[in-house]
Amino acid sequence: MPLISVDTAAARHGSNERASEDRAREYCAQLESGAILFFPLSPIRIAPGDLAFLLNQQQAGTGYHKNIAYRPSEDRVTGFVKSSTSSEQQLQRIMREYSRSVVEFLERFLAPYQQRWQLDYASYRPQAEESRQLALRKRNDLMHIDAFPTRPTKGDRILRFFNNINPAETRNWVTGGTFGDLARRYAVKAPAQAGKIALPSAVESSTR
Repeated sequence: MPLISVDTAAARHGSNERASEDRAREYCAQLESGAILFFPLSPIRIAPGDLAFLLNQQQAGTGYHKNIAYRPSEDRVTGFVKSSTSSEQQLQRIMREYSRSVVEFLERFLAPYQQRWQLDYASYRPQAEESRQLALRKRNDLMHIDAFPTRPTKGDRILRFFNNINPAETRNWVTGGTFGDLARRYAVKAPAQAGKIALPSAVESSTR
C-alpha cells in the first residue's frame, strides 16, 4: 500500500476554490486506489493542556475495553477510569472538540465523501498494542480485516483518521494487500472460491 505524504498547509488552505475541489477529488481517488495519506504535521490542533490531560488518562478494564471512546450521537465518553466529575467533563469536552475538528477538516479535505458518510466514534488508545492484554479477536498487532461483529458495516467501508499524540514514539504500521490478494494467497483449501474474491478492503496491523 503506497504511503502518500500530504502538505498540511496546502490541505488546510487551498489556493482557490477550484483547486481545492480538484485536490479533494485527487485525495479521494488515492484512497480508493488503496493508498495511505500521511500528514508529517497533523492538521488537527490540540491545546498543550489538553494533550497533557490525555496523556495522563487511564483506560478502564483493558481486557474488555479496546479504547476510550467518544460517541458523538450521544455526546458520551466510555472506557475510562472515572476519578471525578470534573475530570470526566474535561475528557468529554476534549474528545468532543477533537471529533468536531476532524469532521470539519475532512469535510473540506475529502469533500466528495462528506455528503454520504455516517459519523462514528472518536477513539483514544492510551496504551501501545504490545503492552495490552487483549483477546486475539481484539488485537490490532495481528493481521486482521477491519470489521466489527457487533456492528457490521453492511457493505459500507470505514474511513479512519489517526492522530499520534505520543511525545516520544511514532505510530508503526504493517500493512498487507487487499482482501482479494490475501484470499488468493491463503485460501489453498478453497481454490474454487479464492479467484472469486475481489474486495478492495485493506488489511492492516498496528503496533501503536
